[in-house]
Amino acid sequence: MDDQTFVCDLGTRLYKSNRIHERAAGDRVLLFAPDWHGMPVLVNAWVRDLLDCFCDGSTVGEVMAQDAARERDFGELVSVVGFLEEQGFLRLRPDPVRYDVSKKEYQNIPNSFSVWLSINNSCNLGCSYCFVEEMSKKRQLMARDTLQLSARRIAETAKANKTREVVVKFAGGEPTLAIDSMEFAYDLIHSELDRTDTKLQFAVLSNGTAINERIIAFLKRPGVGIGISVDGYGAYHDVHRKYKHNGSGSWKTILRNVARLKGEGIRPYIMATVTNESAPGLRQLAEWIFTEGLSTRLNVVRSRYAATETSAEREADYATLVEACKQGFEQVFAFLEAHPGLVDVASQLHICELSFENPLNGPACGIGHSHVVFDYNGKLTDCVMTLHAAKTPATDNLLKDVPLTVDHMPYDDTSAAGQSDCYSCEWYPVCGGGCPTANTRVNGHPYTRSPLCRFYKYVIPRYLDCLGQNMLARQTNGQRVEA
Repeated sequence: MDDQTFVCDLGTRLYKSNRIHERAAGDRVLLFAPDWHGMPVLVNAWVRDLLDCFCDGSTVGEVMAQDAARERDFGELVSVVGFLEEQGFLRLRPDPVRYDVSKKEYQNIPNSFSVWLSINNSCNLGCSYCFVEEMSKKRQLMARDTLQLSARRIAETAKANKTREVVVKFAGGEPTLAIDSMEFAYDLIHSELDRTDTKLQFAVLSNGTAINERIIAFLKRPGVGIGISVDGYGAYHDVHRKYKHNGSGSWKTILRNVARLKGEGIRPYIMATVTNESAPGLRQLAEWIFTEGLSTRLNVVRSRYAATETSAEREADYATLVEACKQGFEQVFAFLEAHPGLVDVASQLHICELSFENPLNGPACGIGHSHVVFDYNGKLTDCVMTLHAAKTPATDNLLKDVPLTVDHMPYDDTSAAGQSDCYSCEWYPVCGGGCPTANTRVNGHPYTRSPLCRFYKYVIPRYLDCLGQNMLARQTNGQRVEA
């Protein structure tokens, strides 16, 4: 999206964006511009009616003569028009019909980046859908010299590019089985960036089964958080997340460890993977997460396929998954709407691959641009689901290496042809076309119509409806509404 400069000129002709989505929320209206930075906002009927005065393009002077503006204070009118401009609801020119991926934005050096640091390839669980392929039967850690070099390259990249923020994600395998490596990398990166303006954040991406005193001490360090992966509540979780050594489920351990972390003042972020098997229990999982005062990201599983499976078979698999997820998510929204004051939906419920606050210019993950993925040998790949195929050498400027890990960019001619229907979709800035790796597995190209497209078209407007009701309830109760 190009930057637009607004001027306080009563003679400026302004246009109501044709990309706005309006959702009823009691006596208010939720307004959302998917291609504009910022969360949706609630407005009253008068503000919505005033916005409609600009449908065909009008100046403030012309609008003052219309019914929606009569008997209104001039200062109030100008203030509301300014608010509508800032939120992207009023613009200096009509919107084009199709969205366009900005090549310039991809070529710009990002002011923040994330790093997936695979410090080991082993795990104590054996989840059937896991994308990590162990290179051998024995446990393998990232060698200390490789870890040291990778950590220094992260720091050198941040310094060379004057990066505002770096998020380092310790992953595996199960990273808590390699606490020495996490401590070492944390200390090294911090020492390298100690006298810079770069903000550092660290996340431990864990299955939550190996929490001990040393892990807790690490999680209490500045800027460190933990995300715990689950599949569902109780038996739904245990369908896939079983211990390797005896095949038993891990849910009871998760419950104990989450309680232990909370007792230590640590609030884990729950990363839930939704499968065909776990979708029916999604409401029960949501009830537990939100009554515990936690936040979550709900992620629809991306399937792996054998080379012998046809595209039609893969599409059929996803069609079944989409229907299961729609039913499961509907139960979550129903629960939230039945308990309107329990949760801050905007900050506590996130859906993987969707961005409501910041419009996407391609995939949400930042593949090929701002997302660095190390395997445990210190090589780079494009996606965490292709760790087994990592082959790109890393240098001291990782942001120059990242584009080399991909064969296509969203703005390529072949990509644009594959996503022609996506760029005309009203929701493109929210989903960005979905997961490139999943798209490739089903369609043979990363930038094609996502196999989860029908799910996105259901869940995006449904999330907005739920968000609107939640914001209204919190405003009515006198709670601060950030959006």
